Amino acid sequence: LSSSERATKVVQDMRSFIKNPQNPNKSPVNLKDNISTVLNIFNYELKRNVDVQLNVPNDLTIIGVDIKLFQLWSNLIKNAIESMDERKDRGELIITAKEKNNSIQVNVQNNGPEIPIEIQKSIFDKFFTTKSERNGSGLGLSIVKNVIEDHNATISVSSIPGSTVFKITFKQTE
Repeated sequence: LSSSERATKVVQDMRSFIKNPQNPNKSPVNLKDNISTVLNIFNYELKRNVDVQLNVPNDLTIIGVDIKLFQLWSNLIKNAIESMDERKDRGELIITAKEKNNSIQVNVQNNGPEIPIEIQKSIFDKFFTTKSERNGSGLGLSIVKNVIEDHNATISVSSIPGSTVFKITFKQTE
């Protein structure tokens, strides 16, 4: 019964993820609900190898297009899961969000391997991949970049051994 309820929830989340939006215009999007839907889609992979912390206030909203934001979070989370796959111990994914100086800052952090500084400038380029032997297309982070630009936001990455953080900043006013 528990498994069928989880499967139902995943199917519902997938349907909301892939539905054709009736209104592609920007509207208020609850950040925690939006990210939680994506986490539920990746629930199996996360439960198997990764401890997840979601520290996002329940009432935090941004103005955006929910389906595009799903793409943003799903690409960042998928990459985080894949980066932690090689770990002998459990991975750690920490997603935090807070209001700061007329903006909302979201950090997506994992404890996978370091992204070398020499490739950090290229990771958002279309078709750039370090996963060619594992069927990487090089499109995930370029999609992230496009969604960021569509939402008049910024993204940066910082990476040291044992910690990679993608910091997304959404401006409160457009």
